[in-house]
Parts: sequence; C-alpha cells; structure tokens
Amino acid sequence: MTRPIEYSLTFSGAGERELQVNGKYLYVNDATGDVFISLDNGSELQRGKKSNIANGDSFTRLRVRSAIAQTVRLTVSEERQDEGRDDVNVTVSATLVPGNTFETAADYTPAGIGAEQVLAADADRLAVTLTNPSTNTGVMRAGGSAADVGAARGAIIEPGQSITRAYNGAVWVYFPVVESVAIDSVKNV
Repeated sequence: MTRPIEYSLTFSGAGERELQVNGKYLYVNDATGDVFISLDNGSELQRGKKSNIANGDSFTRLRVRSAIAQTVRLTVSEERQDEGRDDVNVTVSATLVPGNTFETAADYTPAGIGAEQVLAADADRLAVTLTNPSTNTGVMRAGGSAADVGAARGAIIEPGQSITRAYNGAVWVYFPVVESVAIDSVKNV
C-alpha cells in the first residue's frame, strides 16, 4: 500500500463490519461515538474520533463494531496518520514572594478540654506554626475546623514539638488537657 485508503462505514444501529485491508496503521477520522476495532482477530480496542491504532506489524483484516447508529470514517495506511490533536506549548512564570511579617501571639490557653479555634482565617497569612510546649503533658491535635480535630483525629503535636503548615484558614486545636499552645505565623502584608 503506497497511499492511505479511506473507508466510510455506515451503521444504522448496533452492528459489525469486516474489511479485508492491508496496513500498519489505522486512524479513526470521524465517528459520533466510540467504535470497537479488532485487527487480524486480535483483542477489541475501543477508540473515538481522531485516534490512531498502530499495529507494529501489517494487518490484513479489520473488524469494526458500533453500539450505536453512526457513520465511521477510517484511514488505513503504512504510515502513522495525524491524530488531529493540537500541540500546546505553555510557559509559566511565577514570582515567589516571601513573607514580610513574622507575628507571634500570646500563648493560647483553652477554656477547657476539647476543640477550640485558636486562630481566625487570614488571607494574608502564608504559614502558621503551632508549638506544644515541652512542659505540657497532653498530645494536641490540630486541623482546619472543629470537625477536623478530636482525641483521635487531626495533626499530632507531641509535647515539645511544633508543626508548621502553609495555611491561611482558621486553625483549630483539640486540647486533651487544659494546657497552652504557642502560635506563630508568617504574613505578607
């Protein structure tokens, strides 16, 4: 085969067609829906409009099955056909702006055992650090809402440890005992 040969198959409903053809590549030019294609009694491949099938070796038999009424246009060739996809080149540039304000607050002491909001949401905040002082005995849990924290859920903060998150939402902490948490944040204001 020296030139690509185009075939047009019309299905009035669900059906199957078989063609005796010679080629290495099959290109689905047009189809309303998916078609199911088998080359030389091989496994059935599901394809849509503007897609290629490369067999590697030559094939001599093509079976096309459709589950719906449609006209399917195919090209059989010895060379790969254009898939009709657009190439896109994307250039992205970003400027990373470090925070210019470091804020510390007085340690937050809860009213009792349970979940409490320790920091309000702030669109200018880039990150927050929560520290469970080493003098504490309880393991605190941190999260973004009251539902995110509890005795067995939330980010763990052991006594003497800190967690830092790039986060500007509200911060909640579950306190298993009445002990303070230290809060620091970085902002860009």
